[in-house]
Amino acid sequence: HRSVLYLDGSHLCLKLARRKNKAGGSLLKRACWCDQCQLTCPVHVLWPFFDKLVVGEKAFPGIGAGAALAQLRLMLQLLGVKDFPLFRCHDLRRGHAKDMQLNGASLYEILAAGEWRSPAFMDYMSLMDLEMGAVMEAHQAESSSEDDA
Repeated sequence: HRSVLYLDGSHLCLKLARRKNKAGGSLLKRACWCDQCQLTCPVHVLWPFFDKLVVGEKAFPGIGAGAALAQLRLMLQLLGVKDFPLFRCHDLRRGHAKDMQLNGASLYEILAAGEWRSPAFMDYMSLMDLEMGAVMEAHQAESSSEDDA
């Protein structure tokens, strides 16, 4: 009943034993996104850190939710981020969804990456940009199917 992080080809995979609203846990996969942001690429930035750990070793022993939040805010303060006390760990998830949107990910890709099934994810996104992207996706799909005919 443990969560596991592993590299599967070119994807960093996180198998969560438990996750809110999902009885069987969750599997999150992230591909390289060096083209969009080399500083935050999960495959080339995160995996080298985790790859150094011994199997079964905890990545962040003794750090609970409160300590993680305190560390996040401390790092943001040291980086000079305005309003650092307002940030929460959940903002990392929101930031990933927004980054995907800004880098041209489709609505389907954003929903799949966050395993969202409810409209709650829309609190993170620009609805106008999502709608424009969906219209463009539909138009491109229609255009390419006409080209095939």
